[in-house]
Amino acid sequence: MEHPVARELRFIRVYLIILIIVIAFWDREKTVEITDHGSDPILNTSNMTQVGEYTFAYKDESNQIKIFKFNPDTNEIKLIKEFYANEYELHTINNSNR
Repeated sequence: MEHPVARELRFIRVYLIILIIVIAFWDREKTVEITDHGSDPILNTSNMTQVGEYTFAYKDESNQIKIFKFNPDTNEIKLIKEFYANEYELHTINNSNR
């Protein structure tokens, strides 16, 4: 008759061998594809400002302001309005003089 501790140690050894074989042949390599989905790679996010819920404004190098709306259901961004910053400044100055 085999001692119970010796039998348990034998079972543990068998399970460890099986575990090592499974881990050794397991396909652990997983390719992760990173895409920018056609976005501008040099987009400066410091020029972005949230102006509402799911709405943000972006000012580019040419002093143009673009307002975008994000749809979280479809994960799409839609351009709402675009104008030059100097046009907006002139408009607000003219309206404040009235």
